[in-house]
Amino acid sequence: MFRKLFKYDMRYIARFWWILALTAIGASFMGSFVLRYLISNFLNSDVSFAIKFMAINFLAVVAITIIAAFIVTQIFIYVRYYKHFFTDEGYLTFTLPVSRRDLLLSKMVNAFFWTVASYLLSFLCVLIFAIFSPPAEIGGPFINPIVFEKIGNAIVVAWKESGLGLIIFAVLWLATQTFSLIYSISLGYFCIALGSTIAKKHKIMLAIGLYYAISIAVSIVKNYLQTLFVTIIPDGLDVYLEGASDATVFFAEVIVTAIPCCMMAALAFAAYSATRTCIERKLNLA
Repeated sequence: MFRKLFKYDMRYIARFWWILALTAIGASFMGSFVLRYLISNFLNSDVSFAIKFMAINFLAVVAITIIAAFIVTQIFIYVRYYKHFFTDEGYLTFTLPVSRRDLLLSKMVNAFFWTVASYLLSFLCVLIFAIFSPPAEIGGPFINPIVFEKIGNAIVVAWKESGLGLIIFAVLWLATQTFSLIYSISLGYFCIALGSTIAKKHKIMLAIGLYYAISIAVSIVKNYLQTLFVTIIPDGLDVYLEGASDATVFFAEVIVTAIPCCMMAALAFAAYSATRTCIERKLNLA
């Protein structure tokens, strides 16, 4: 049953997301050539100010289009969650022969997938700009080779300096970002669930207010702990580990890097558990 739920949730977003993706990618290609034109002709006095002004404004529209693709995706993710659980549709949703845990998990996986897809889409659009805009010299090649050279050189240098540690730190970074995304989605879902449970009117406004209030409070505590564990403690370890072996120093660096990952994992688990508890025990739509 979970697979069917997930399939329907995926289709809900997919039916319009491909339009957003094609629009953002197409706008990026057009914007990259406009940027090429500006770089090549901005100092050219033969080009009128009006043309330059329109080109700059077009680039601004392209940037807004790329950002809007991400924002619209997020809106539809949370609209799907709200409508499916907390409107009249919710009465039908909770009569399905499936647990509320599976209902929530389907929404979580769906939100995670499309949010990652939106991030990748944004990265692709930026990469298109970098590849098809010219290098520093005027009238460069059609495809900018400097981008690939810079990326390759950065990877080579990082590998020479860190070796296997590069993979470990990359995995820890990826895990931290994954837990951070799960936390963000879970917190949004929790605020919508709590706002819809305790308010009869203006549920969305209350949910938004709760989200910002909780986010600010958590950020204050998280920033304090990050300052403690990522700045103060490493400074102390530098003195303590002076003269220690490379293996000991490397192990200490891995532990320090893993602390933010553990923090985000705890926050993600807490937010998901709170959302699940709110839906299973506090929500009375079934």
